Amino acid sequence: MKRSKTLMISALSTILLAAGSCANDDEKQQNYRLQLLHFADVDGNEQSALDSVDEFSALVDAFKNDSTYGANTLFVSSGDHIMIGPRFYAAEQGTVRAVTGSNEPGHADIAMMNAMGIQAAAVGNHELDANPGEFADAIEADGQATAVFPHLASNIDFSGESDFVVGTDGVEASDLAGSVAKYAVVTINGEQIGLVGASTPTLPTITTTGDLVVNPEASAPVQELAAVIQSSVDALKATGINKIILLAHMQRMTVEKQLAELLDGVDIIVAGGNNTRMGDSNDTLFVGTYVTDDQFAENYPYQATGADGNPTLVVNVDGDYKYLGRLVVEFDSNGKIDLGSLDTTINGAYAATTSVVSAVGGTANPRSRGNPRRLTKCDYSAVWQHRWLHQCLSGRTTQPSTYGRNQPRLP
Repeated sequence: MKRSKTLMISALSTILLAAGSCANDDEKQQNYRLQLLHFADVDGNEQSALDSVDEFSALVDAFKNDSTYGANTLFVSSGDHIMIGPRFYAAEQGTVRAVTGSNEPGHADIAMMNAMGIQAAAVGNHELDANPGEFADAIEADGQATAVFPHLASNIDFSGESDFVVGTDGVEASDLAGSVAKYAVVTINGEQIGLVGASTPTLPTITTTGDLVVNPEASAPVQELAAVIQSSVDALKATGINKIILLAHMQRMTVEKQLAELLDGVDIIVAGGNNTRMGDSNDTLFVGTYVTDDQFAENYPYQATGADGNPTLVVNVDGDYKYLGRLVVEFDSNGKIDLGSLDTTINGAYAATTSVVSAVGGTANPRSRGNPRRLTKCDYSAVWQHRWLHQCLSGRTTQPSTYGRNQPRLP
């Protein structure tokens, strides 16, 4: 009898263990996995940025086509992807317009972002440096071509500047092409993800804001900024969305880290404006023709606990197309981040170099010294546009325009 009971208990324990294992597997299968690709701050060394953009785009292409994670990819910018300079004004040239569809300053960068498949972006301070109207023209492109993604800023009132197309908050980002809004939704492989934008309250002191209204004031404590952002987060939560990402351009990483602890319902903050070089111990530092990096500033990602008691991750990578940030993360059925899903061998900063591109199975566009239309491989048309601009800006003479700014003399 004892033996019979022992066998019964043994069999029952085996069944329970198997059932428990199946339950764990079922719970794991219910998790939603997202691959977040991100960048910001193409506003430093212009030669380096133009020299690296082909490798950068190859990384984007490789990860978007990854057999495991590619179908669940979200690609965003946290701002400062437009910068006044030769590249900005080259877009006015007729030869460039023939490629991009617009002669608006700054539109060459927008065309490249379109080609790489950016789905949403924050508003950085450099987007406004020329003036708000110039920024509006760059993304609307006078009716000929437009940004196929929205720029988001929950703390900017754009209504005072009539050049902007102010979209409807909370609709699909793909329906907000060329528009500005506070927040939007992206549907990634059947799952809705909320996106909220926020810009530094110091905008009026560091750039040209015109009749834009930025909230709160520059001197306000970060708690006031969090309250402004929270209203957009709450609006998304009210629709049932439980996975929310903040695209923040705060200039100082400490602000994004503070927001991570103050906000309720934000899962990931993509930081911008600070060029903090986050990376893992197994990530490769960028080595290029014009710039060589010597170390990472801090680990990727930064982990915090939000006001709701749930994990909040903060990510950032250094700018000028030197690095592509990659965060693969899982959410449980309640939208809570599963910290156990984070893998440092997958997540981190990927340097835009030929060796890293090769390691992830990517293929960079070949370098050309002639007409860009002769390139044999152009997965991203705007990438070769940048390569062409690089040729024009490197070693070519420039001449002042009637507006007193230097423009490249295009062939």
